[in-house]
Amino acid sequence: MSGRSSRRSSASFMLQKSLEATMINNTSEGEAPGRTHAKSNRWIYAEVSFEDDTEAMSTAALQPYFGSIRTFSSMTKSWCPSKAVPLPRDVPPVPFALARSVAQIDRIFARPAARLILLEDVGSAGDTLLHFVNALRIPDRQDPAHIDNTVLTFSGLQDDPIINANAQRCMALRWKRVLVQLYDCVGVSGQEATLVVKRIDLLPPLIVNQLQALMTTGEVSGMLTLGEQIQLATRVLDERLLDLKAKHAAQVDQIRSEAETTRDQALAALQQQQREAPTTPLTEATRLVELRYQRELRSKLARVELRWQQDTDDLMRAREVESESVAATVMALTRPLGVTSGKWASAVARVRSKLRVVLIIGKEHEKSVRAASPNIFSSCDLVSVPKLDRKSLRTLVYGHFHAQVQQLLRDHTKTGSDKQQDAEEGSLTAFLLQVQRSLWTLSCMATDMHLAVVDAFLTKQTGDDVEKCPPTARAFAMALFFAKLLVDGYEREEAARARASWFLDLSNRLDRDLGALRSSDAILSEKLTTIDQQLKSHQAKLVEQKQDAERIRAIMQRFQSAADEQVQATNEAQALAQKELREPMACLEEANRALLLVDRRHIVEIKSFVNPPPLVHLVLGAVCILFQLEPSWESARRLLLGDANVVQTLLQFDKDAVPPATLAKLEAEYLRDERFTREEVERQSVAASSMVGWVRAIHQYATARRQVQPTLDKLEKAQSRLQLIMQEYQLHTRAISCWYLMSNH
Repeated sequence: MSGRSSRRSSASFMLQKSLEATMINNTSEGEAPGRTHAKSNRWIYAEVSFEDDTEAMSTAALQPYFGSIRTFSSMTKSWCPSKAVPLPRDVPPVPFALARSVAQIDRIFARPAARLILLEDVGSAGDTLLHFVNALRIPDRQDPAHIDNTVLTFSGLQDDPIINANAQRCMALRWKRVLVQLYDCVGVSGQEATLVVKRIDLLPPLIVNQLQALMTTGEVSGMLTLGEQIQLATRVLDERLLDLKAKHAAQVDQIRSEAETTRDQALAALQQQQREAPTTPLTEATRLVELRYQRELRSKLARVELRWQQDTDDLMRAREVESESVAATVMALTRPLGVTSGKWASAVARVRSKLRVVLIIGKEHEKSVRAASPNIFSSCDLVSVPKLDRKSLRTLVYGHFHAQVQQLLRDHTKTGSDKQQDAEEGSLTAFLLQVQRSLWTLSCMATDMHLAVVDAFLTKQTGDDVEKCPPTARAFAMALFFAKLLVDGYEREEAARARASWFLDLSNRLDRDLGALRSSDAILSEKLTTIDQQLKSHQAKLVEQKQDAERIRAIMQRFQSAADEQVQATNEAQALAQKELREPMACLEEANRALLLVDRRHIVEIKSFVNPPPLVHLVLGAVCILFQLEPSWESARRLLLGDANVVQTLLQFDKDAVPPATLAKLEAEYLRDERFTREEVERQSVAASSMVGWVRAIHQYATARRQVQPTLDKLEKAQSRLQLIMQEYQLHTRAISCWYLMSNH
C-alpha cells in the first residue's frame, strides 16, 4: 500500500490506499466480525472535516460551512483537481488510520436509513468524523442556503443530585422537540436528516425504548398528540412534488457543470491564443469570457426555474382539488378514532427510509449500554473509532487552522473601486498567505501543547476522573482563537502603522508648505508694492466714477418717475374699461356657453325647413344683420346654416368691430320686437333660442364698448407713451453700459 498522497485539496488532504480485507471489518448483524473480503482495486479518497464537535456549535452553523467544502470519497463524485489549491510541501498526507475510520463510516452512511453505533475512546474525535461523513452526502454544487441534510443532536445529562429532578424533564422536553423537528424535516418536507445521540447511558429507559422504536418503525407512539399529528400530516409534501424538486436540482447541477466546462475550455483557448498571437489584454479578454459565461448561465437557469415553477403550480393546483374533495369527509370520520390520514403514514415511511441514526457511545460505557439495551446493538452497524494518535491529531488541527485562514481570505478578499481599500485588502491577503506557509509548524505546536495538557491530567487523575479529561475539541478551538488573535493583532498593527504614516505625511506636508512660503516671500513683497500703486490709481478713478454714477442715477430717476406715472395712468384706464365691460362680457360668455350646448341635430332641423317658422326667420335675420348679410331665409340658409361649423363661426364673431349702423338697425327692427325673446323662440326651435341670447349679448357688448371707447383710446395712448419711455430707457442703458466698459479699459 502506498504511504504518500498524490494530491491535496485546499480544505482537506487525500490519501491513496488500496482497499484490503484486513483493514475494514463490518460488525453488523448480517456480517460476522473479522470477515475476510477479497482484495479490491478501488481507491479510497478520504477527506477530513474541520468542524468543532462541541454542543455549543449549532447544526445550522455547520451545514453552510460544509457546503463550501468540495468533498469526495469512493461513494461520491470524483474529486476535481482544478478547484483545489495546493498545500505547502511540508504538510504530510492524512494518516491511514484516520482515512480508514472515515471510509468505514462513509460506507455505512451510503446505505439509506443507516443505523450506526460509534464506539469511541477518549480523544478519538468521532463526532468530528461523523459530521464530515455526513457532509459527503451534500452535492458539490449545492447552494449552502438550501442544503437538504439536517443534523440534529440529542444528548443525555449527567446525574447530579441538585438538578436530578429537572434533568429527566429537560431530556423529555428536548426529546419531543427533536422528534417534532425530525417529522417536520423528514416526514413533511421529504429531506434527509441525521440524528446524533450522545451519552445514551444517561438517557432514561423510556427514551431509549422510544429511540429504538423510531429506528425500527419510524414512529414513536404516544409522543405526539392527535392535534400535532394532524398539523404535520396536513403539511406533508406530495411525492410527485419531491420528484420534481429532485429533477430540478439535477438539471441545475447539470447546467452548472456544463457551463463551467464550457467556460474552462474557452479560457484555455483564450490563453493559448494569447500565447500565440496576443491581441487584447488577457485580463480584459478573461473578463469578457466570464461575463458571457455568467449571462448564458443566468439565462439557462431562468428557463429551468420557470419550467419548474409551472410544473409545481400545476401539481399544487391538482393536489388542492384532490384534497378539498375528500378532506371534509375523511377527516371527520377518522379524527375521533385517533387516525389522522394516509399522509401521516407517508410521513412515518419517510422517517423510516430517510433518517440516519448515529449513537455515539464511549467504550467505557459499552458494557452498561449493552446490558440495559441489548437490542440496539443488534439493529445497528458498529464502527470503533480509535484514539487519535499524534499524527492524526496534527492532521485535524492543521485542518482547523487551514480552514480558518481560508475563511479569513474569503472574508477579506473583495472587489471594490476604492484604491486604498484594495491596497489594504491586498496587504492583508499577503499577510495571510505568509501565515499559511507556517501553519504546519503552528499546528504541531498546538497539538503538542494539547497532548502535554492531557498527559499531565492523566498522570494526576485516575478512575472516573478520566471522563473529565480535556476534550479534543479544545485543540480544534485553538484555530478559532488563533484566527481572532491574528486579525486583532493585524488590525492593531495596521492602526498603529496608519497613525505613524499619517503623522509622517503631515510632517512632510508642513515642511513642504513652509519651504514654499519662504521661497515666495520676495515675490509676495513685489506683488504687494505693485498692488499699492494700482490701489492709488483705482481710488482716483473711483472718485470720477462716483460722480458719473450720481449723474446717471438722476437720469434714471427721471425715467423711473415718468414710467411710474404712465403705468399708473395705464392701470387706471384699464381698470375703468374692465369695470364697464364686465357685465356685457358676462352676458356674452353665458350666451357662448348656451351656443356650445346646441345639438347638431337642431341645426340640421332648422336647415331642413323650406319655410321656417316666423320666429326662427326673425332670429336668423338678426344674425344675418350682424354678419352684414341680407336678412332673408336664403341668405341665412346658404351662408350661415350651410357651414358645418356654424356654432364655431358664431363663437369667433368679431364683437369689437360691429358698425354703429348695424347696431341701430338691429335694435330698431329686431330687439324692440316683443317676440324676440328666448322663451318665445324656444317654442319653435331650441337652436334659434340660443342664438337669441347670443344676438342680445353681442348688441349689449358692442353698445357698451362704444360708450367706453374714449377710455380705451386713453388706455391705448398711455400704453404707447409707456412703450416710448421704455425704449428710450433701454437706449440710455446701452449707452451707459458702453461708457462703463470703455472707462474700465
